[in-house]
Order: sequence, then C-alpha cells, then structure tokens
Amino acid sequence: NARPQLGLGAADILMEAAVEGGVLRILAVFHSSIPETIGPLRSAREVDPKLIEPFDAFFASSGGQPTVLSRLRQVATLVSDGSGPGFFRQSGRSAPYNLFLQTEETFGLAELSTELELPLVFDYEVPDGVRALSVEIDISRFATTNYRYSSQDGGYLRFNGEAPHETIEGEQLVAQSVVAVFAEQISTGRFDGAGAPVPDFEVIGSGDVIVFRDGVAIEGVWERGQGSDFFRLFDANGDIIALAPGQTWFEIIPVGRSVDWQ
Repeated sequence: NARPQLGLGAADILMEAAVEGGVLRILAVFHSSIPETIGPLRSAREVDPKLIEPFDAFFASSGGQPTVLSRLRQVATLVSDGSGPGFFRQSGRSAPYNLFLQTEETFGLAELSTELELPLVFDYEVPDGVRALSVEIDISRFATTNYRYSSQDGGYLRFNGEAPHETIEGEQLVAQSVVAVFAEQISTGRFDGAGAPVPDFEVIGSGDVIVFRDGVAIEGVWERGQGSDFFRLFDANGDIIALAPGQTWFEIIPVGRSVDWQ
C-alpha cells in the first residue's frame, strides 16, 4: 500500500529489511541529491539506529516505539515524528500510507554536512566474479526481492516479487550495486497488535555477504567493528570489494534464508 514511492530514485544508499509479519521496510539515505518531496514515510524500526549511525544524519519518519526513537536521538538528528514542518498527508491515499515530507521546508535551515566518509570503495572497473544476471532474494516468509541485470539501463532493475518496483513517476528503480548482507535475526521480546514478534538484526560484527554489480556476483564477508562504522566488504582473498558508482541497495537478510542467482 506504500507503493509507488516518491524520491527513492535520488537516494545514494537504500537498506531493506523485514519487520514484523515479514513486511519489508526501506531506509533511504540521501546525500548527493535531495529531492523536493519524499514519501510515504513509515515508522522507525529497531534496526534503523544501527544502520543510520555512521551517517551522522538527519532522520525523518512517521514515529516509532519510544525506545527506538530514544536510540535514534543518540545517533542522529531526529527531525520529527511525522507532525513537524514539511510533513503533509497526500490526498488519494489512505493512512498510514499517505505521509510525505517536503525536504526544503524541513531541512532548509539545517546545516547539512557535505562531507560523508564511509569505508565503501567505488570503481568502474568490473571485478572478477560469477555471472549473475538474475538475482532472487528470499528476504522473508512473505516477500521476495528480485533484481535483473540490464546493460541498457546500466544496472539491476528492481522487482518486488515479479512486479517492477516503480516510482510515482512510473520509472523502474535501477541499482548499480546490490549488497546482500546476511545477519542474525534477534528477538526484541515485543509483539505487534496482531501478535507477530517484532524482530531486530545483529548488524555489528561480521557475516557473509554477496555483492552484485555489472552482472557478476562476488562472495565474501562484511565487517563492522562498532556502531559508528559502516559495512566494510571483503572478498574471499581479503581484498576490498569495490561497488559500481551509482545507487546501492543493501538487503539485510536473516541468516538461513537464501539468495539465488544465475
């Protein structure tokens, strides 16, 4: 019901993870370009503070659990819980899928940093890897995310299941790099209104990773020494895996679920 979205095509990094009930949520990071309007915005989730901490970012959502918002205030500048300047409800959509954000009104007076230091390496040179023109990510019991490489489009066309993931403008999202991060899913001890357990992920430490770029797959490991560090990506030889310049999607996948490609 949140699709199609507005503004995702301008994001530099997007991180997708399953929440309660196997529903998927996307955390979008905008740095090189900030669109005028972004949305719809949903509530913050348990893994968000861990993922956003390295960016020293301004964070906007429709709200969240008090413990999650408290943690976000420690690692980011929490703009609002969905009711401040710049937030508006779009007609023609039902709540809670109609909350949008006008970025200039919200961030216009903020001192946004133009510097961002992450351990990611980008290179146009295509590394050695296994052919991977089609990628199927079994990210939750109820959702599959697919990518299909298109040299004409310069990256991997993104699909929600078999449906093209299109923006409000009708353009299908294209990822220059897809990073499949395998992480332990952990319990928060809480449940939603329907009785579904609320999950979290252990995304600090290390684990397996598969990087897809330019139609090839490179297997390796990811590492994060502490919360302020972002993912460092290494191949089987211990060398840094370079990403393709452009939009990067990080898929946070529970250990035990599968990623298939051909």
